[in-house]
Amino acid sequence: MSRSTIYRYGLLLLIIGVVFSCLDDSPQVNEKKISFPSGELKISGSLITPTNLPGPYPVVVLVHGDGAMPYDAYGYYKPIWTEFAKRGIATLSWDKPGVGGSSGNWLEHSMEERAEIVRNAISYLRTQNAVIDQQHIGLMGFSQAGWVLPKISNQQHQVDFAVFVGTAINWLRQGQYHRSISNGTGSNPEFYKTLPDSLLTQAVKQNLSFAAYQSAHQDMLTSDPNYNEGLFNDEARYGFIAKNWMNDASSELSQIDIPILAAFGQDDLNVDINDSIYHYRQAFAHNDPELLSIKQFSGASHGLLQSWFWNTQSPGIAHILMIEFFGKSMFADNSLDQIATWVERQVQH
Repeated sequence: MSRSTIYRYGLLLLIIGVVFSCLDDSPQVNEKKISFPSGELKISGSLITPTNLPGPYPVVVLVHGDGAMPYDAYGYYKPIWTEFAKRGIATLSWDKPGVGGSSGNWLEHSMEERAEIVRNAISYLRTQNAVIDQQHIGLMGFSQAGWVLPKISNQQHQVDFAVFVGTAINWLRQGQYHRSISNGTGSNPEFYKTLPDSLLTQAVKQNLSFAAYQSAHQDMLTSDPNYNEGLFNDEARYGFIAKNWMNDASSELSQIDIPILAAFGQDDLNVDINDSIYHYRQAFAHNDPELLSIKQFSGASHGLLQSWFWNTQSPGIAHILMIEFFGKSMFADNSLDQIATWVERQVQH
């Protein structure tokens, strides 16, 4: 495709996006900047409430997946909180530590430390009686948040419901799946689950320092001319992996005593959704199966976006811009409507 053709397509998409935004009759939302303490950290974020609808409002606390996420996840959350606002539901989200107005460094945190920030966010909401319906506080977490949400959902009466989107069960198994998709060897569990550990995984299992890992990689290059595993160069990220590689959500899931919705895109390239669904059902079979709802969305990616247009393990700036232009229409198969309807049912009880 020529550069001029690409430019024309880009201009056409921009025009369509503007038209969509002009036709959008979604209610506007009120966005209030807030902050709350979490240990020694100051966490900054926003409380999103519906316009022209009376409070106090039920609220959904958004819990980020991986990466240096601002409170709006670079625009990804905006269609989500707008869909909730249509139903009179508020939303709370925040900048990860070290991002935007929040202090600290998210790469230094374990999943338990991430959960502590969520608990403190809920404590903040408990002080907002005039705005927040204290009987209906729920969670919605994405991807990596699958190792965070069970730590809060297991604590009686702290939250009333939770939505898990594109969540894995076991950190190492998820990494094997991701690596198998990345290198083109496919999603067959009989293959990817038996992959030998990468040198990076071996290093964190052995509690090697970052320098020792780099040295081991150099030794492999020297001893084996066919060795082709790339060197992992991010020391802070290495520390994050070393802190979190043992995470497995199975046991905590089996203790959950609130309704949860587990939502998956059938074209997920990051998580083996069949593995996740199997373990969710196993966990709730030992608890109360009636508490578990599972939705699979056809034509949907890891983040429930339209996979026909893009499906990548690492979204870039183009994806962010498309969500900004097209909003809700970039989500697949009425996924936002169905999730928001499920949440609405929970807050009406």
